[in-house]
Amino acid sequence: MFRKLTKKLYYHLPRPLRNYILFIYRVGYWPNFKNPKTYNEKIGYRKRNWDNELFITCSDKIAVREYVAAVVGDKYLIESVYADKGKVSEELLTSIVAKHGNVLVKANHNSGPVQFLYAESSSETVRKVSEEINRQLTHDYGGPKMEGWYSHISRGVIIEKNISITGYDLPDYRFHVFNNIDGSQPKIIVNMDMDRELNHHRAVFDEEFNRLPFSWRVPDSQHALLKPKNYDTMLAIAKDLAKPFSYVRVDLFNVNGRIYFGEMTFAHESGHGRFTPRSRDRWLGDLWTMDPAQ
Repeated sequence: MFRKLTKKLYYHLPRPLRNYILFIYRVGYWPNFKNPKTYNEKIGYRKRNWDNELFITCSDKIAVREYVAAVVGDKYLIESVYADKGKVSEELLTSIVAKHGNVLVKANHNSGPVQFLYAESSSETVRKVSEEINRQLTHDYGGPKMEGWYSHISRGVIIEKNISITGYDLPDYRFHVFNNIDGSQPKIIVNMDMDRELNHHRAVFDEEFNRLPFSWRVPDSQHALLKPKNYDTMLAIAKDLAKPFSYVRVDLFNVNGRIYFGEMTFAHESGHGRFTPRSRDRWLGDLWTMDPAQ
């Protein structure tokens, strides 16, 4: 009873105050968003003061494809079999799966769960995917998270071919690119996410793909991980896509050396990713030397 009452009171608080409380609960310290020093504080500052219209374009899973094609070329884009504004029907999804086989269905305006459909998916599965995607389209993803750029995206659906060899989740290489005001080479930290659906774990590396000894919100992977094929090309792609920003996370996939663009994210973990040890939060914040609003 007390827990339900507390939750009810929490959701009646102003959004910025709720976000402040959530930061303390998840990250574990009192933040300073006016004079941010740590990485998570700088994400919090960005959420309150963002000032780069490209955040909108590059967070839109449909519009970002044009940006990627213009900057690094369309050969790094996953094949899209459908992209349009508005909702999707079961009939549309059924016809797309019949024609293209295994696909991923995503709302373009959020960072919500990706829906998988396979050639053998039942009509019940197709119905549930249609309902889930259409439900996502009714929600303002950016508002509750204070990531306002998402709120400016015209909502729609994009369906892409499933590039996974096994048909399921692929390792996700996330390049955190911190640019410098003098134009010198950016600082890059890479986190590799695996088994997100069943046993989510994460490994963190420096730019040379040397393992770094800390965890970032989810458990640290205990597996020995090798540098992927064409890793230098992945670095170059991430750097090129990140040039207009003080900091951005660029997600790439690598399938036996074939590189694919995933997405771009401007508030990793919404600025609520706890570091272990906590000192790494400040260490990463020190890499972010330019205006977080940009």
